[in-house]
Amino acid sequence: TTHINGLQKIEPLLSVFPNPTQNGFLNVTYKTQRTEKISFEILNYLGEVVFSLDNQISNSDGLYSNILDINGLSKGNYILKVETISNNMMYKFLVSN
Repeated sequence: TTHINGLQKIEPLLSVFPNPTQNGFLNVTYKTQRTEKISFEILNYLGEVVFSLDNQISNSDGLYSNILDINGLSKGNYILKVETISNNMMYKFLVSN
């Protein structure tokens, strides 16, 4: 959270790019309030888990950044599911190899 001229600006917790992705890699940045474990799952349109990455740990500032190798995914729509102890988020993205 940033304060500008008395106004409170909420910074995004999750940044995912590029969308659509074409090079087989997905850049993910996630911000938490403190150091905590983060798990990622990618779900296909049927709700099946096609990629997972568990027990990633954010740094002391609560920031986590990674480039996910999604070369094995076919063209189509997917959901990136991010889970921590304090928050769960989902983000829709497109693979357009």
